[in-house]
Amino acid sequence: MKLKSIFQELQNGDESGLIKVYQRFGDEFVGYAKKKYGIDNDNARDFFIESVIEFRRNVVNGKLSQLDGNVKTYLFTIGRNLILNHIRENKLDYVADMKDYQSESQESHQEVLEKREFVLSFSSVFKQLPENCYEILKLFYYQNMTNKQVQQKLAYQSIETVRTRKYKCTRKLKQLISDQNMFDI
Repeated sequence: MKLKSIFQELQNGDESGLIKVYQRFGDEFVGYAKKKYGIDNDNARDFFIESVIEFRRNVVNGKLSQLDGNVKTYLFTIGRNLILNHIRENKLDYVADMKDYQSESQESHQEVLEKREFVLSFSSVFKQLPENCYEILKLFYYQNMTNKQVQQKLAYQSIETVRTRKYKCTRKLKQLISDQNMFDI
């Protein structure tokens, strides 16, 4: 694929080169995103489309007038950054979990997919908690803090208050999980 011709086409308002770029690299990006980040096909395609749009915008606006690498590398880098930003913005901490699942050779591919789906579902439910519950449970279960550490970090008056909040927030989380029919509690 001639990079120079794509640049010229885009700068002249001809966007037919974008279709060629999408057709050439779209499926490969979807495979990359699925394998590396556990993204489903539809979301991976959306991220790639956003990458192509950003590529077009950068060329048309003159932000990108020459490229030392190749189009594929540029697009994949944009896509990777979009995925990582999405994960950060949505407080999804499942990337490390996905790598752990991939390394477990005894598990079938289906089991890995089911675990990924569960992690994504759980993350979604966890984010539905009120902010104060999200924070206290995150400190306990993700950062392994003690009641005393949580009390100091969140400036609660007593450890008993921390225990009560943790209990109530855990009940809320269980109720959300139950409402989502994730599994029987």
